[in-house]
Amino acid sequence: MSKALVNMPGCTSIINLSYQDGSEGSSSNPAKYNNQNYGQLKDSHVRRGTEFVDKTFPPNNSSLGDLPKYIFIYFLHRFEQEILKRQGSSDEAVFCNKGASRFDFGQGSVGNCWFLAAISALTFHKSLMVQVVPMDQSFKDHAGIFHFRFWRFGHWVDVVIDDHLPVLDNKLLSVRSKSGNEFWVPLLEKAYAKYENKLAHLHFEHCSMLH
Repeated sequence: MSKALVNMPGCTSIINLSYQDGSEGSSSNPAKYNNQNYGQLKDSHVRRGTEFVDKTFPPNNSSLGDLPKYIFIYFLHRFEQEILKRQGSSDEAVFCNKGASRFDFGQGSVGNCWFLAAISALTFHKSLMVQVVPMDQSFKDHAGIFHFRFWRFGHWVDVVIDDHLPVLDNKLLSVRSKSGNEFWVPLLEKAYAKYENKLAHLHFEHCSMLH
């Protein structure tokens, strides 16, 4: 999708007209990337009391591509509180606090300003934002699993991820929350990196999050 289209009034309606509502690829029934069903996976892990680990985008060096091989850290049994504690914060970790804003996040050690610019533009289009970032997600009974949706080649795609995130010196390697305790942007970034196959693509590719 071109930047001009993203900035046009009513762009959400134009996008959603591409597929009849309910058909696969529509906003109400996005295609499942890697055939991973978010609802089924989450329900299964919640029932068993286990944490989801994504074998299709594993939390190891293979998902870092050409980036330096930093250590992955994950939020097992509310471990997100531990990373906040290491940063000197007593705040509770949240998925999104009081709505998404362009002021929520800042660039980390990875050169991905183009990606942050795309997210910033997205926050101005609330109806489109809630399709890309489902806001009914939280760290309560999350079982380590989240999902996001991307518009690609004429249809919506739902991408499932686990919550393992790369860190350096107790800080998130890439995009991070300015408040320190919001995680919707780092998780969204990981979902896009998975969709583009490697985290390194966030550093080297200069393309829009919404094509």
